[in-house]
Amino acid sequence: RRTPRELKALGAVFIAELGLGPRDTMLSAYPLTTAAAIAQFWAGLRAGCGIALHHPFDFAAFLDQLRDTGATCTCVPAAVIDAMDRRGDFGGPAARLSRIGCVWPTPHAPASPCEPPLPVFDIHSLGEMAVILRQREPAAGPALLPLGKLYARGAGEGTAPYLETRVRGSVRNGGAQKTLRGELLIRGTTVPGSAQSEPDHPGEGPPAHDAHGYIDSGVHCSVDETHPGLFACERDAEIIYHGGAAIPVRELDRIYADYPGFLDAAAFTIDDPVMGDRIFAAVIPRPELSLSLDTFRRYLSDKGIAPFKAPDRLVVVRDIPRRADGSIERASILNRV
Repeated sequence: RRTPRELKALGAVFIAELGLGPRDTMLSAYPLTTAAAIAQFWAGLRAGCGIALHHPFDFAAFLDQLRDTGATCTCVPAAVIDAMDRRGDFGGPAARLSRIGCVWPTPHAPASPCEPPLPVFDIHSLGEMAVILRQREPAAGPALLPLGKLYARGAGEGTAPYLETRVRGSVRNGGAQKTLRGELLIRGTTVPGSAQSEPDHPGEGPPAHDAHGYIDSGVHCSVDETHPGLFACERDAEIIYHGGAAIPVRELDRIYADYPGFLDAAAFTIDDPVMGDRIFAAVIPRPELSLSLDTFRRYLSDKGIAPFKAPDRLVVVRDIPRRADGSIERASILNRV
C-alpha cells in the first residue's frame, strides 16, 4: 500500500510527463483501485484540469464522453487505441485529444505497438509496485524499459528519481550472446516502502528493502548485450498478469477449490489484448447443486476476495489434470476446453 506522499510523487510524474495544465480536460477510463489510476486522478486535480470519469468499459459511451467533454488527454489499453485508429475516431469523437497514454499490463508489450496520429505516452504498471511513464520515441517501442534512475520531465537538479531499477540474477550464455536473468529491484520516491519514499507513517510494515533501499518488485526480467541499459519483462508461469495486477495462480487455485459448491477447481488463463491474462475457472461442480457464476462471485465478495481475482467464466470439466508432484497441468485444461 502507498502512503499519500508516494501517491503525490507519482501524480507529479503524471503532470510532468503528460504536460497537464488548467486548459486540459482528462477523461479517466480506469477505476480508482490502482496506484496509477489514483495518481492520474490526483494529477488532474493538482494541475487544475477538468476531469471526467468513465465507468469501465463501454466503448460507445467512452467515445461519446471524449466528444462531449472535449477531452485533451486520456489513458487506455493499446487495444482500445488500435480500435480507435482503425475506425478513424481520432478525427471524429476524439478530435480534441492532443496526447494519449497507452497502458501496458506488464509483461504484455508487443513488438509492433499501436501508432495513432498524436503523441503517445507509454505507461507500464510493474505489478502495482512501480509505474514507468515515458513519451514514446519514434524509433523505440514499449517492450524494453530503462535501467537506472528515472526522473520526471523537467525535474530540477538534486531531485530524487521517482524510480530506479536494477536487475539481480545470474548471467547465462546463449551462443555468442550473454543474458542476465533475474528479479527486478526498485526504489524511488514513488515506490511503496523503499528507503527513498520517506513514508508518512514509519513502522506500518512496508515491504522489506535491502541495505541500499531496493525492494524486490516480483517482476522477472532479462538484460542482454544487444540492448545495454534496457531490460525486458518476462513471464513467470506461476503468475497471472491481469490488468496490471500480478496474482499467484496457486492462490486462485486455493480460493476456487475452497468453494463449497465445487468438488475441485483450478484457475487457467486465456491471452487477452486488453487485460493481458483473462481468468477462467475449471470446475467440477457438486452434482446436487446448481452452477452459477453470479453466486460464486458473491461468495468471493463475501469472503473479502478482491474483485479482480474472480473468474470471467466457469468451465465445467470432468477432472483437473495434475502431475505426479500435484501441480496442475494448465495447458492440458486449455487444450481440453
